[in-house]
Amino acid sequence: MRAYPIEALLRPAVEWQSAMVALASAALVAVYPHYFFVEAVPSAVLALLLLALAATRAFQSWKILRYRHCLIARRAWQIMGFQFAPQDPVDIGRGFDWGAKHVARLADARSERGSRQLGPAVASDRGGSPFLHGVGLFEFRSEMLISLSDAARAGNMLVLGTTGTGKSTALQYWATQDILRGDAVIIFDPKNDPDVLISVYQACQIADREEDLRILHLGHPEGSDRYNPVGRFERVTEVANRVTGRLSSEGESAVFREFAWVYINTITRAIQDLKQPLDYSALLDHARDIGPLAEEYLLSVGGVKLKARRNDLLELKRNELAAGERAGLREYTSEILATVKAYRETKTQPNAVAESLIRLLNVGPSHLDKLIQSLFPFLERLCTGPAAWLLSSETDSGRSFDWESIIQARGVVYVGLDALTDADVASAVGAAMFADLTALAGKRYNAAAATGSPLNQPIRIYADELSELLGKEFIQLVNKGRGAGLSITAFAQSFFDVESAIGSPARARVVLENFNNLLMFRVRNEQTAAAITDGLPQVTIQTQMVVSSTQDNPSPETDIDFTSSTQIRLGQERIPLLSSADIKQLPRGECFGDLEGGRIVKLRLPWLNRTQADLPRSLNEMTAQMRKRYRSSEAWANFSIDIPVPTSE
Repeated sequence: MRAYPIEALLRPAVEWQSAMVALASAALVAVYPHYFFVEAVPSAVLALLLLALAATRAFQSWKILRYRHCLIARRAWQIMGFQFAPQDPVDIGRGFDWGAKHVARLADARSERGSRQLGPAVASDRGGSPFLHGVGLFEFRSEMLISLSDAARAGNMLVLGTTGTGKSTALQYWATQDILRGDAVIIFDPKNDPDVLISVYQACQIADREEDLRILHLGHPEGSDRYNPVGRFERVTEVANRVTGRLSSEGESAVFREFAWVYINTITRAIQDLKQPLDYSALLDHARDIGPLAEEYLLSVGGVKLKARRNDLLELKRNELAAGERAGLREYTSEILATVKAYRETKTQPNAVAESLIRLLNVGPSHLDKLIQSLFPFLERLCTGPAAWLLSSETDSGRSFDWESIIQARGVVYVGLDALTDADVASAVGAAMFADLTALAGKRYNAAAATGSPLNQPIRIYADELSELLGKEFIQLVNKGRGAGLSITAFAQSFFDVESAIGSPARARVVLENFNNLLMFRVRNEQTAAAITDGLPQVTIQTQMVVSSTQDNPSPETDIDFTSSTQIRLGQERIPLLSSADIKQLPRGECFGDLEGGRIVKLRLPWLNRTQADLPRSLNEMTAQMRKRYRSSEAWANFSIDIPVPTSE
């Protein structure tokens, strides 16, 4: 169609009338050329020209009817598991680049004239307005697969939307592609969505990567692998950082946190020197009573001479053995007192860990308990119930994993945190894992910087329900992960989720600034919608206004009593490229995106058909139990509404 100031797509398809006239004329010219005083050859040429005109006008009429149908039809986009193919770059959905013409078409569809042409709205379980996607389907092949390059994904992506709007479907769609590409994929799922786990397994099955899959589920230890959050580290101080990172550092609490850090760091160094297994249970046991560990460590560094002197001291009476010692140390057993005395008398050179242990013993167990009281709730949560076994260092049964081996093998990890059962444990385990990943990211970055070789192996991290996971450890991972090849995709329901988890609106905005790509499903509040609408330019759309006027003619010399005129005036109006009202009217499974570089896109997500999944017995039982405790409203694409193409009347 020719370009006009106003498209006027919502109107009767009058082109079909001229198409019918041209078609009839072509038939007459071809059958009865003598009526038109033309020879056979010219009549054939004329008939062909009239047929071409009829086809052109019929095509233009069909485009008008098709556009009207696209505005009100709800089309399902279904993908079977076996239809996936590894894509580079990854497709994030179907859609188009959102621009001024779509804003103008949307305003036209919402107008009174548009309502008359389109008729009453068709009710749908998907909710929202179909206009938002339909306005981009007028041109042929305007809807295309929107891809995001690895370079763009390295800038991280945040997905916002209320419950049941399509976030989990998006996670499954993108993670499946990453698995098929052979990337290392790590998924944190606090809400235990069984469909996410099924999709992950199915993708591994299609890609022949079932052996690469590791599952850690706090609610189902019987089918889980084990992971020790403090088992691997580059610097011994990382363990104390991970354990005390969740303690409060506000006001007077900072002093207790610093002491707890020294306490855990000393215990960790002693365990490491003794070459004993290190996990949360070991830390908790020694934190409750540091005496036996100190005794064992002093005996190991003192050798035969210390042991002989200790035996001599044990023959003394208790009051003689405790003479001259601090009150705190006198609370321990005679064996510990004798070991400390023997160490002091026989040492040839100072040992930093031994000296630290003795200083802690001098504080005394009763006073130590008060100083590190805030430490016990964290460790107790991780050493009670299923978490105690899942986070242990045992290697006698089952499989275990660590992040470094997973990344080197390009493995796939599903972490079910079971936050609905115990949010505190879920948060603590998630924080420990993020701290471990941050340390590994630092190691990868330093190794790449030292060798000068680029990191060509991407690591895809998906964090669902960000409010359950957000903390200092996650923020550090987002800030520092890009240089180590980590690509993070986080999902949250609203801006207030991030704000409540952080505790400050200003700090919440700082967190959001670390995500260069933003996808926005339907949200309910203006502040969340402003994350994508603020800063967008205004666009100019063409408007029309009907002006009617009459004027009396007072002259008696003419037969004209009055004159009238009706005008259609064209004007311009500046309106936002995207408004919060548009965000609130999104149907389920559709979203707007602000991609790296300020590219605004309109997307819709597919429905993933999971009927082809063939699960092992243990995994089938696990997902069945998960489904009993989880309810999802994301079956939004399991249907299609058949709407007939409207007629031209």
